[in-house]
Amino acid sequence: MDLTFSEQETAFRDELRGWLESNQPDAEPAEGGEDAHYAWRRDWQRRLYDAGWAAPAWPAEYGRSRRPR
Repeated sequence: MDLTFSEQETAFRDELRGWLESNQPDAEPAEGGEDAHYAWRRDWQRRLYDAGWAAPAWPAEYGRSRRPR
């Protein structure tokens, strides 16, 4: 079994890694209870979605905004 990434898979991985490095999530809230944690998670999911990383393998009609290369 060959588990070596293809050029497309490597490019996709590197693009995502670059985005994550430039877009670190804010620090997890230490106070504010579940409401603060919910808002923190929602913000991170929104940032992923806005950048097209929320569901890259899903069909466009179900929310994909970025296509793996």
